[in-house]
Amino acid sequence: MKRGKITAVLAIAAITVFLGLAVPPPVTALEKVQVCLPEIGVSFGDWELARKLGYFEKEGLSVDLILMSGAICERALLAGSVDFSLAPNIFQAFMHSPRGKIILQTSTSLPHKLIANPQIKSIQELKGKKIATSGFGGLTEVLTREILQSGGLNPEKDTTFIVVGTPDARYAALTSGAVQASLLASRYTFMALDAGYTNLKYKPIPYVSEPIGVLDKTLKERQDLTVRFTRATMKGHIFFKEKPEQSLPILMKWAGIKTMAEGKRNYEEEMERYNPDGILDDEALKVIMDRANRGQAKPVPASQVFDFSIARNINADLKKSGWKP
Repeated sequence: MKRGKITAVLAIAAITVFLGLAVPPPVTALEKVQVCLPEIGVSFGDWELARKLGYFEKEGLSVDLILMSGAICERALLAGSVDFSLAPNIFQAFMHSPRGKIILQTSTSLPHKLIANPQIKSIQELKGKKIATSGFGGLTEVLTREILQSGGLNPEKDTTFIVVGTPDARYAALTSGAVQASLLASRYTFMALDAGYTNLKYKPIPYVSEPIGVLDKTLKERQDLTVRFTRATMKGHIFFKEKPEQSLPILMKWAGIKTMAEGKRNYEEEMERYNPDGILDDEALKVIMDRANRGQAKPVPASQVFDFSIARNINADLKKSGWKP
């Protein structure tokens, strides 16, 4: 072959190699995941952090956080319209129908505080007083009864429950003097405390709060998806605890919190309930299941509702790898 032809062939080969290197590798499409949550707030910040910090993306996931009421979240998961539910309502659904599991719980208890008139300084001083609840048999009534009992009172004999309804209505009833105490959470708690009302301290009582609920069908047929979603969540959960100065600006913007002071109060409240490994111990599970099984002809075992095996494996792997946010 002549010199000119050899040079031309080499040039063409070089161009071909260059073009091959210049073409980017094919983009792998992210797997879409639908997740239902009952409110946008710092309580659910782990998932927003996992999304904003790219933890979901690193797991090959594109996660949509969809805001729905707890009851609708429950129905959406059971119907297969969403992949995961973060609403605590799913606990009752799994109690009544063994169709899924709670595989992670980022908080050990509920954020509610028992707020009383300024002159009341202890739970014992609620004897003979009126207490606002959302409704008979509802969460606020059940939790209020447990708090009163932990403080040595008999809810039936020592206090009077007044059905008021929503948090804003309970706050209004408290500040108007119609009742002397009520369970409140987050914004209304802060408003009451700033107005001089008393936070009646009590030992945190285990409840299902900020869980990951998933159907057994998903666990069986899409276990890899469940593991990836849970691992990214745990990374967001750990980041939230260890990097507050970076977490708060992200979550304040997401939740519409306007001042750093309010953001820090929300953060401190969450740290009171923070569950480091996302797993409930046997003592907490017993309290939760005993409450749920009260009045049941055939008690439901915790194994029907909870399965923390994936969370345990993820925690062990993250520890072994030395992962840090």
